[in-house]
Order: sequence, then structure tokens, then C-alpha cells
Amino acid sequence: MNFPLPYKKNYAPVFLRLIFAIYLFLAIKAGVYTNEATDQYAENLGKLGLPAPAFMALLSTWSMLACYCLIIIGWKTRWAAIPVIINFAVAIIWGHLIPGHGLSKMVPAIVLLVLGIFFLLNGPDKPSVDEGA
Repeated sequence: MNFPLPYKKNYAPVFLRLIFAIYLFLAIKAGVYTNEATDQYAENLGKLGLPAPAFMALLSTWSMLACYCLIIIGWKTRWAAIPVIINFAVAIIWGHLIPGHGLSKMVPAIVLLVLGIFFLLNGPDKPSVDEGA
């Protein structure tokens, strides 16, 4: 039995956007956006056989920072979701499946990939910059 609500707002995307905020906070706290971490990331990408590892590390790191921020505030969310999807699809394939990591190491990348797909298909919903307050 459904009870009609006088006013209904879908806040699920807001809480899902908070997951990106948590990941961003944890990445900043862990020092992901430092030169040393980016150099280590480039070295790891080189070991995996990806072309231009230094460029790829910079591109991946800083595009994720920008895309996370856009998704968190809900501005250009669908466009920001595309690099997130690409980044984490590559991370799952090249960074986890090919080296043979277990599922437990893939969970963060899978979560962010699924969230990227969600935001590409659904947008940010209200409240967000895209949808207005």
C-alpha cells in the first residue's frame, strides 16, 4: 500500500555524491595529490606496461580530482562521470585483473565505476548546480 506524500524529493544521488567526497577526502589525506605519490603511480603504471606512464599518472590523478569536485557539487555531472568511468574501467582491467589481484582489492575501483555509470545515466538530481536548488 502506497501512501501519497505531499512533497517528495529524491535525495539518493546527494548521498551517492557524498561517497565521492569521502573518496576525495581520503585521497587528499593519503597524499595522493603530491609529486611523490604521482611519481610512484607513474612507476606502477610503467610496470603494468601502459604507454607514457608519467603522462598517464598525471592525467589520471588530476582529472579524477577535477571530476570528483564536479560530481560533488553537481555541476556538469554527466560529463564528469565519463572520465571516472574510463579511469576505473582501466584501473580494474590493467591494475587489478591482469596482475591477478583479488576482489577485495578491486572493491573501491568497482564502487567508483558503478557510481560513475549511475551519474552518467541519472545526473546529479537536486540539490545541485546542474539542477538548481
